[in-house]
Amino acid sequence: MSSLVSSGVTYTIEWDDRWSSNAFTWELAFTPAPLDPNVLPITLENQLPGFGDFNGSFTQVIANPDATGENTSATVAENTVPANAAFAGVNFAVRHSY
Repeated sequence: MSSLVSSGVTYTIEWDDRWSSNAFTWELAFTPAPLDPNVLPITLENQLPGFGDFNGSFTQVIANPDATGENTSATVAENTVPANAAFAGVNFAVRHSY
């Protein structure tokens, strides 16, 4: 199940065990809306592309673990590929600015 949410609104999630008392697993994930358009250079401070993860990979924006050298930005994208994936990754659309 997916739901769109709005900033500043409190949401309550409620469930009960009326159908089964068996344990279950659930996940709550947040994907921020991308800022448009994706124009180079993408710094993740000026815009957030819509990441198109495929074959089980997962991309998230994290604090830059090493903001020295050429990449001194505060945030970077981290893509995690499943251990058994023969091929996986991420893509996103880019519009060139001339």
